[in-house]
This record gives sequence, structure tokens and C-alpha cells, in this order.
Amino acid sequence: MNQAIREVLLDWYSRRQRELPFRARRDAYGIWISEVMAQQTTIASVIPYWQRFLARFPDLESLAAATMDQVLASWSGLGYYRRARHLHEAAKIMVERHAGEFPRTLREIRALPGVGAYTAAAVASIAFGLPEAAIDGNAIRVITRLFAIPGDPRKAATRRRLETVATELIDPERPGDFNQAVMELGALVCKPRNAQCETCPTADFCEARCAGQVDRFPESASSKASVSVVIGCLRLLDDQGFPLLRQVPEGGVNAGLWELPHVTLHHAEHDHPSPAPRQFSPRLARQLEEGFLRADGLHVRVGGRLATLRHGITNHRIIAHLCDAELEADDAPDSRLRSWPTSELDRLALTGLTRKARRYLSSGGSS
Repeated sequence: MNQAIREVLLDWYSRRQRELPFRARRDAYGIWISEVMAQQTTIASVIPYWQRFLARFPDLESLAAATMDQVLASWSGLGYYRRARHLHEAAKIMVERHAGEFPRTLREIRALPGVGAYTAAAVASIAFGLPEAAIDGNAIRVITRLFAIPGDPRKAATRRRLETVATELIDPERPGDFNQAVMELGALVCKPRNAQCETCPTADFCEARCAGQVDRFPESASSKASVSVVIGCLRLLDDQGFPLLRQVPEGGVNAGLWELPHVTLHHAEHDHPSPAPRQFSPRLARQLEEGFLRADGLHVRVGGRLATLRHGITNHRIIAHLCDAELEADDAPDSRLRSWPTSELDRLALTGLTRKARRYLSSGGSS
């Protein structure tokens, strides 16, 4: 049966695959960048970032020679910035230890910073033709449905069975095309909801479809509880009218990026968090002033609320009160604060929320 699945799936992929710019090249560098960018990001969002990133850093040498600030600035907007840091680290390693060449074995690729099992297998199969099964979310969905594999794929026992089945299924002659075909099927046809079984090339082989249980697979544990966070962000300007931003310290989620100064007003980790203070008030203004003094030693006077912005990072749901404010002391103790001319902000690596606030302010206050 595996051979029959390979044949119909590869035939379907040859006819129906999307035209994506990174599929036009077979070099490991371009494939690696696209695969890392596509993690937890939609393909449509990745394309312009990938094109700009490759134009700025066309090869391993240029990426390795760049500064971290330059890499983060080119990555800005894609989120999960640890991926960009790992790309930079890995490029340096390949220049220093592999003579500027991408390693050609799965073990060596897997040893690069930030390269997991999926990315290593994707690069190895697409760039070098190695018969390694690349198992991402789409592949998990397709394979668990095809073979009605029960259990949560995040559990070790289920994952091992899934890997065994995927390895046996991969086409040894066209492993790169086959991996991409499985992922394409998951993206276009075998969707999480409303799977288009009537147009699926593997429908006749699908055990979940035959049992009328497509929506059952893949099985999963309950989703992670959401976290409700309310913060106060300040628009602080220097004496020339340039915004003051703060660099996120090492160890933070967005380490190295620049953000509006802010403090947390409310934080609740519950499946159904208690109501958060969504309305701005004089009491919240005082909380902000006291919070900045405690956290950063900043003496600020908070003015009016400019906007309430909503933002999401993983399972965190953030409500941000954006406020005008002034420094009451000329010598701000927070050494991470720095003023930036407006003309330089476009090339700066900003956090997602800060970019959202900047768009709001640039638009004259319209969302």
C-alpha cells in the first residue's frame, strides 16, 4: 500500500503544488532559511520576509558576518526571535567549522543551533536527497489520519510510532518531493477542520475516512491555558521629540529587540481569567508611575491614554494601555533607554507590540 500512496501523492503534488519562490531553488541555505521562517508562521507571511532576508544575506558568509542587530532587524515582524539568533549562530559555525559549506549529513545538520528533527530532515531530503521523513504539524495530521494512529503525537510512544510509519512511507527516490507533497496535502486538503476528503488523492487509502473518524485525528491533550496580561506602555520623547525605547535584556522572550517602556498592571494564569482592568483611570495612571519607579527607577508623569491595543504572544493575551508620559528627571537611571530618530525606526528590530503602537501613532490615531 505504501507504494500506491507514494505514486498517487507524488502525481498529485506534480500537478497541484503551489508556486513558492523557495521551491525554485535546491540549495541548502535558501531551503534552511525558508524552513526556519515557516515554523509557527503561515507560508503567505513568510514569502516577503524570505525574499528580503535572502536579498540582504544571500549566503552563509554574509549572514555570519552580520551583526545580531542587523539580523534581528531583517527578522523583525516574524516573531519568535530566538530563531533568528540561532540562524546567526549556525551561520558562524558553518563558516568557521565547515569552510562556509552547509553540512550534508543529518547528524551534522541536526547539531546546528536551533535545528530540530523536522528542519534537519527537510533540508537533508530536499537539498541532498536523503530519505529522511520530515514530520511537521501537517505531516502529523496526514499520517495519523491515513493510518488511524491513536494517541497524542506529543507523547513519546505515539511519536515513535508516527516516526516509524513516516520513515517506511517516504519515497526513497524522491524524498524531498514526497515530504513536500505530504505537507502540501495537509496545508491544502487534509486540513485541521473541514478536511476536503472528496478531493484527496489518498482518500481510498485513508483509514480514518473509511471509519468516518477524520476529525478524531490527530488526538491531542487539552490546550494550554491562556494567560491574561494588562500592561501600561509609555510614549516618552526626548527634548528633540524622538521616542525613547528600551532594549529587552538577555533572557527575555524578545531579548535584543527594542520596545516601548512598560510595566505589568495585571497578570492572571487561568483557563478563564478574572476580568482584567480594561479601562484606563487615574488610579491606573498612578499604578504606572509607581510601577516604573519600582522596576526601573524612572520618575515619570503619566498623561492621558492614547489607545488600548490588543496583542497576542503564544498563549498570552495582552491588553496594552498606550499613554503619553514625561520624564521628571533629566538623568534617566535606566541605561537601556535610548532615543531614536523617527527615520531610523524602520531598520530597527522592534517588538511586535511596539510596531503595532508605532503604526497606530503614525496613522494619526486610527486603528
